[in-house]
Amino acid sequence: MKSMLINITNTVNLLVVPETREEDSFEFEDGEFDTAKSTEELQLISQKCITDKLYRQKLINHLGTIRGSSCTKVLNKMMHELMDDNVALNYSLKGQREKQRFEDLKFVPLLLSCLKRNPFTRKEKSSFNIDAG
Repeated sequence: MKSMLINITNTVNLLVVPETREEDSFEFEDGEFDTAKSTEELQLISQKCITDKLYRQKLINHLGTIRGSSCTKVLNKMMHELMDDNVALNYSLKGQREKQRFEDLKFVPLLLSCLKRNPFTRKEKSSFNIDAG
């Protein structure tokens, strides 16, 4: 009877332990990432994502945890986490109306990766065509 209880306990422990993927174990340390409060800070984050693969993966994991009921809501929340409103006022995707081009910062592929990982936006993949942008 005792050995049977030990076997059951071991089985339950195996089932309870969450399976972790190596890529999900990358998280920002305290103070390693903060919302950009200036265009210069946003450019630094962009440059760091290009040059530091680990930092890029951490940012994808961080932004990939954001939830919402639609692609648009999730993307808006990700952008708000990436930069504050005063910085966002200086950008448009293509640089219309004398604003800076957001696409030059190379965040678009990173944001698409986050949307693909998000279980809520994966459902909308076919209707919004996330792969095509």
